[in-house]
Amino acid sequence: MSPSAGPIRRKRRVAGALAWVLFSLAWVFVLRRDPKTWLPELIVPLIAAVAVTALTSLWVRHNIGIYRRKGPRRTIPAAPTSWQSDTLGRPLRLTAGAGTARVVTVSVADGCKHYRVEA
Repeated sequence: MSPSAGPIRRKRRVAGALAWVLFSLAWVFVLRRDPKTWLPELIVPLIAAVAVTALTSLWVRHNIGIYRRKGPRRTIPAAPTSWQSDTLGRPLRLTAGAGTARVVTVSVADGCKHYRVEA
């Protein structure tokens, strides 16, 4: 651990504790306001917290299952490099270097989409 990690960690812990104190104090004011309305106001965040936790756990479990079936990713998935048309069926006209250029101008003329490299 570096020498500067101590004071920074301490400040974060104090800030986190202060945030929890303020959060708890806000709930005290909510619960004092009207005893008949505090239950729905407490149940909605509780249900949301349970739902988010459950969905996150399911997503993590899904990703772990993929990892177990396929193993670690070793390469980037290959993308098709020969493009003939766009999603609307218009033919594509690519100038040399359009795939790696920093600035490309896209225009549509006569039902054909043109990709031109800016100089």
